Amino acid sequence: MVFANASPISTEETFEYDVRDEHRIVVLLRGQAEELARDLQTRALRAATIGVKIKRADFTVVGRQTSVVVPTNAAHEIYAAALHCWQRSEMAGKPIRLLGTRVATLTEGAARELSLFGEGTNASAAGAAFDGDFPEAARALGPTSI
Repeated sequence: MVFANASPISTEETFEYDVRDEHRIVVLLRGQAEELARDLQTRALRAATIGVKIKRADFTVVGRQTSVVVPTNAAHEIYAAALHCWQRSEMAGKPIRLLGTRVATLTEGAARELSLFGEGTNASAAGAAFDGDFPEAARALGPTSI
């Protein structure tokens, strides 16, 4: 269930001096992802949208976001998406004043696995269809081949 009125969760760091160091930025993105993951896990939530906010040295703001196929509360997935957004921002090597990471489109509960065979079907039903269409292959491969 997606919460229509659930507020995004974010964390950000303002630098005393402009930062250009890519290593420092990547380490900060990882830390922010870990913080957001803990917060989501504590609240039993998952996020489908992950983004970054970047304030340039001239105080203009750049934002990039992406959506994940399956909502997540895993730090490594949040980090990967945030790093992707950072790279898309084309800010590497340019001075920045603030870096933030945000999660949104929040859902409650366990991750939902996507079905290879579509909604409402399962591997057994698909196997039965396979058996009917290709009886020789079904006999050769056995009933658990799919």
